[in-house]
Amino acid sequence: MFESLLQWCTIPVSIRKAGTRNAAGDITYSSPVEYMCYMADELHKIVDKTGKEYVSGTQIYLPADVPVELSDQVILRNTDAPRDIRKIGGYFDGGTGKLSISVVYL
Repeated sequence: MFESLLQWCTIPVSIRKAGTRNAAGDITYSSPVEYMCYMADELHKIVDKTGKEYVSGTQIYLPADVPVELSDQVILRNTDAPRDIRKIGGYFDGGTGKLSISVVYL
């Protein structure tokens, strides 16, 4: 059902995986790994990972095989500033029940 959306995944985005904490207690992150996504700049009111209401202004749609977690950071094209992930959602295949597309709310 969402195969057409997968074809639109042509925008590069980098994901930094969360690692361990350093001596100061800050999370260390891996080097960025680039994936292709579809990006939308729409306003969505969500409840973020801390349980607070938040307005997400950017969503990225990733193929289901891209490893992404709430603790990771995303770097959008033409920027160097990593952004925290507020929520991860998805669309599931109605026939198989498997995840088809991950939606990452920034």
